[in-house]
Amino acid sequence: MSKEKALKIINEYLAKQEPHKVELALDGQLKSIEQKAQSIFNDGRRDAEQEVLNGAGKMEQAKRNLQKLLKEIDDAYARGKRVAKDIGVDLDSTTVGKNFKEAFSDVNDYIISSQKRIDKLRKFRL
Repeated sequence: MSKEKALKIINEYLAKQEPHKVELALDGQLKSIEQKAQSIFNDGRRDAEQEVLNGAGKMEQAKRNLQKLLKEIDDAYARGKRVAKDIGVDLDSTTVGKNFKEAFSDVNDYIISSQKRIDKLRKFRL
C-alpha cells in the first residue's frame, strides 16, 4: 500500500471519528452547565426558604410583643377598675372603659392575625 493511500484511509477514518469527539465534548459541557444551573437554583431556593423562615421568626417576635402589650392593657384595665370602684364609678360604663375593651380586642385580633401569618409562612415551600 502506498503512503498516499494509507494517509487517505487514515484521514477518512479520522473524519468519521471527529464528529463523535465533538459531540462527546459538547455533551460533557452541557452536563457541566446543567449541574451549574441546578446548583444555582438550589442555592436560590435554599436562600429564599431561609428568608421565609426569617420572616416567620420576625412575625413570632411581633406576636410576642403584641402579647406583652395585651398584658399591659389588661393590667392597666384592672388598676383602672379598682380605682373606679374606690370612687364609686362603673369603669365599663365610661368611655375610658369602652376604650380599654376596644384596645384589648384590637390587639387580640392582631395576635390572631400574626399567628395565621406565621402558620402560612411555616407551611410555605418553594
